[in-house]
Amino acid sequence: MKKRYSVMSYGSERSVDWSTVPAAQIDNYGWQSAEKFEARAQLVLVKGQKFVCRMVCLQPDPWANCNENGDKIWLDSVMELFVKFGADGYLNVEMNSRGNKLEEFGESRQMRTRLCGITTVTARKACDSWQLEVTLPLSKVKSLYHGFDTDQIKEGFEFGLNFYKTGLDPKTGLSHYGMWNPVESERPDFHRPDQFGTGVIV
Repeated sequence: MKKRYSVMSYGSERSVDWSTVPAAQIDNYGWQSAEKFEARAQLVLVKGQKFVCRMVCLQPDPWANCNENGDKIWLDSVMELFVKFGADGYLNVEMNSRGNKLEEFGESRQMRTRLCGITTVTARKACDSWQLEVTLPLSKVKSLYHGFDTDQIKEGFEFGLNFYKTGLDPKTGLSHYGMWNPVESERPDFHRPDQFGTGVIV
């Protein structure tokens, strides 16, 4: 059964009270994950402007060797946001603790186009955790979906959604695959839009 996440909407980003925003727990670990890290995500809509996503992971020393956007981010300790607003495809944004990211769009894992500048990402590290804030303007959403009217992104609108925490530790060789909405496949594969959860604007 697919999970549902209530995306709270606000008139301005300044009015967002993150302490009241629901947290999606990324606590489904699959494919014999050797490690598990507590992670969560929150997503809000600033009406008529943008989505803002905050992700937090309790991991004291995340490895981050990729220093450039578009690099092999998936080899680092990363958190990921996947969203699907229409039939044209889905957007994946994969980010390390430096705030470097990989953005892609397409219908499947094999049919993807690498993008640049779709989202804005900021990262912060603490002694025992790290946090990301991702901004996705509605104007960028419109540019990805042919003929898509972003005015429909309002109360009651539903879309495909998933949050992930993954990584391959270069020192130990241990990997982990954490998900908000579970993905069932023989091999690790987050690129399964048919198994995304559902985001609902409220």
